[in-house]
Amino acid sequence: MPIQTATAQHSFETPELDRAIAAAEADAIVVWSGDRLPFTAVPGRIAQLDDRGARDRLYGSYLEAIEALSPLYEERLAHWTSGDDVIDAVASSGIDPREFAVDLERLVIHSETPYYAALRRYLAVIDIEQGDATVADVWHIARGAPRVRRTSGTTERRARCATRRRPRHPPVRCR
Repeated sequence: MPIQTATAQHSFETPELDRAIAAAEADAIVVWSGDRLPFTAVPGRIAQLDDRGARDRLYGSYLEAIEALSPLYEERLAHWTSGDDVIDAVASSGIDPREFAVDLERLVIHSETPYYAALRRYLAVIDIEQGDATVADVWHIARGAPRVRRTSGTTERRARCATRRRPRHPPVRCR
């Protein structure tokens, strides 16, 4: 949502820096397993990998690329926080983030437990237990389709029932 006031625009808009970040991300390459992957394509490539060790190694390379881009991200953050009080600047546009924070906290309280319970069930189906999942694992299960297609119907049914996801076609009957 665009910020309306001149003060807020001055505090948050960084067009030159945003262009520099976009260019750096577009130029960044992650070399992995003999392939030169565009930085922005790496999360999708991670999600495609069934081998957890390979996912973790590629995720490590992705984090190295983020670390290389970090000075630009830090410069933008410093610019955002260098002006007036950020919360007051946003609130001056008619949107009070303090009120939003209360609503967001309530949403999280009511959705967090069922979400993480479903996520834990699905991770267990692909043999990741004890809370040791990484962001790369979550990307993999969120994408999920190729792995599910390569597994038996029983495994697919177990995974869908564990997450309480209902496919459009064909219908899955959970016990």
